[in-house]
Order: sequence, then C-alpha cells, then structure tokens
Amino acid sequence: MGIGFKNYQQEYLLKREFFYLKDCKKILDIGCGEGEFMRLSPKNIIGIDSNKKSIQICRKNKLNVVLGEATKLPFANNFFDGVHCCHVIEHMYPSQAHKMLSEVSRVLKKNGIFLLSTPILWHGFYNDFTHIKPYNPESLIRYLCVEGKEKTLGEVGGRFELLDLYWRYRPVPMPTKAGRIISSFLYQYGLHGLRRDAYTLVLRKS
Repeated sequence: MGIGFKNYQQEYLLKREFFYLKDCKKILDIGCGEGEFMRLSPKNIIGIDSNKKSIQICRKNKLNVVLGEATKLPFANNFFDGVHCCHVIEHMYPSQAHKMLSEVSRVLKKNGIFLLSTPILWHGFYNDFTHIKPYNPESLIRYLCVEGKEKTLGEVGGRFELLDLYWRYRPVPMPTKAGRIISSFLYQYGLHGLRRDAYTLVLRKS
C-alpha cells in the first residue's frame, strides 16, 4: 500500500478481534508478526513468532515477544485467558495445524477464548508461496467442537464452544492509491465487496 498508508480495514478488523478478548488478562498472539495486534494491549499480550526479523522489530518497540514455533508453545498448561491466531494456520500442513490446535488447547484455561482468522480458497490464495492449504470453518469446528465424530488425526485434547463465525470480504476495488485509501476507510462502515476471502472463528474452551 506504500509508506504512510493508513490501513483502516486492518485497523477495524484487529479491533473487532480484540473485542472478544478485551476481558482477558493474559493473551497469547500466535504468529504475532511485527506486533500490530499486540499494540492494542501491550501489557496483556505476549507474542510468539518464528521469524527472527519480526521478533527484533517487536522488541525494538518494547513488545513482549518470544521466538518459537506455534506447534511447540513454550508455556505451561492453562496459562492464558485468551489466544489470538491470525493468518497462520493456512501456512501449515494438516499434521502441523492439528499440533498447533492441540497446543492452543493445552495452554488455554477453561472458559478461555480462542480467536482464529484465516483465508478461504479465493483466486489470490496461492499468490503467496508460503500458503500451503486453506482450512474451511467446518473442518476446524469439527475438530474443536464436535464430540464423538471420527477424526482422522485424533482429538486435539480439548473441547470448544463456538461463540461466533463471521466472514471477511474483499474491499471495493479502486485503481489509485487514493482510491485504495478510500476503500479501506469505507470498509469499517460495512461498505465492501461481496466476495468473501477469509473468516474469523471465536471459540470458548469448555
């Protein structure tokens, strides 16, 4: 988008996610990147990422971060009140995704909130070389929420209640930089394209 571009769409979506976690005293941000979500509550959020450069940027901005893998979280059982995971699982093979979900269940307290956002298979999904596969919401709900249904990779070690599922949409396409800023601004007021490209799951650990 260019230096100095304020992404109103991203800001709106991050704040919408944080709304579900605002009462959590201790939150883990898996795949924290450069700390965009963490800045909403620096005292309450611990970030983890496998990218050393991202970790360096977070530390430079005095954010609480750990270098590590989502599939092997370096935290004790029942440590967090909330877990945030945005645009991470689509970079994983199914066995890795299953392990991450198991780790989330392990470190999350009973009644803790788990929020996961990920893209679906839209025409631009594989433009990112690191995208491995999309995970539709039904597959995640099956592993996290449905009891007794046969699961090829086994249970994730916990049960969750689905609180919300909401879709994300492509912004209204506009060709110029000014147009993209306007499109991003309008998104927060529900003025966007009709095409879905991602979704957010909000779950509570039983």
